[in-house]
Amino acid sequence: MREDKGITIIALIITIIILLILVGVSINLAIKGDLFGSTQKAVSGTNAKVEEEQTRVDELMGNLTETVMNTCEHSITTWTGNIDGTHTATCPKCGKVFTENHTYENSICTKCNMIVFYYETNETYTAPQGMTWEEWCESDYQPYVANPPISFKYKYKKFKAIGGYQVAVASPSSATASEMRYYNYVSIDGTDAGRVSVSSTIVPGANYKYFFYCLAWDTEISVVYEDEKGKRRIKKKKIQDLKPGDEILSFDWETMKLVPNRVKYVDGEENKTHYELDKWTFDDGTVIETVHRHEFYNVEAKRFKYMDEWKIGEHAYKQDGTKPMLVAHEVISKVVKHCTIVGEKGTNYFANDLLSGDRTCPKDISL
Repeated sequence: MREDKGITIIALIITIIILLILVGVSINLAIKGDLFGSTQKAVSGTNAKVEEEQTRVDELMGNLTETVMNTCEHSITTWTGNIDGTHTATCPKCGKVFTENHTYENSICTKCNMIVFYYETNETYTAPQGMTWEEWCESDYQPYVANPPISFKYKYKKFKAIGGYQVAVASPSSATASEMRYYNYVSIDGTDAGRVSVSSTIVPGANYKYFFYCLAWDTEISVVYEDEKGKRRIKKKKIQDLKPGDEILSFDWETMKLVPNRVKYVDGEENKTHYELDKWTFDDGTVIETVHRHEFYNVEAKRFKYMDEWKIGEHAYKQDGTKPMLVAHEVISKVVKHCTIVGEKGTNYFANDLLSGDRTCPKDISL
């Protein structure tokens, strides 16, 4: 490294000497031209050329000075990674400070051991080698959410994602499954099986994906409202238009009766998007569109199941008590907006008239 810098300095010095010789030749030609009766215009042109060469010499001298000032002959072996994607070292002998970009080999910097990892190949993130997700949450490598959309007692991070931000992981690891269920997760492969825990180590070069529990945002949700006479009625409202405080129609699992359930959280205003959806069609014409995975009540299993675990021919439960049969499944590649709902009394509701819920709902339910 030091030999390369020495060669560079010598090359700059030789270049400057050559330019100075050219300047001298230009001046000599200018004098001779004048002796032979050259016009004043030629003299002016020569003077301009001389000034141009002088400017170039000044620039090269400046570069040379800067190179010399930023070079030391001591050996620097300790580099510290920075959150801005660079690393820094201070010479222990002369005190000069050097800052460089990372030089990666197998996604690990060869000087400071910082690692690089990705989200869907679109966004690049750095972290010290061996850092866990929980430690990453407690660091400055990715800022905490400044204005979280809901009240949550644990800090959490967001990655930049297509069309907005998605929650990746919360901190600390003491957050319970119940507390974490409202959020999307980061996954090594985009599936529930590949979901990472906050105590796991970040993998150098890994291309992480989001794991969603969402419905297409034009899905119609059954909500309870009071008419002008004060009577409770049921109507449909698109999930994108729901607001905290709205009442969704839900089962009370203790009484097994349908009751109003106030919406605690809905993220329609976050304008989340994804690039693929699953379309599920039932024999009565009902269609459900999900992003990654979403649970609906399965008559045969007597519990809520992720739709990708369903088999053609199994039955759902509808708001009117009928049980339509799943007849088709199609994966569609397109940009789709999606939303998630959380209810104060647990999360189950009717989406396009089909009963939907989450893993907090009880098992062995006969409907």
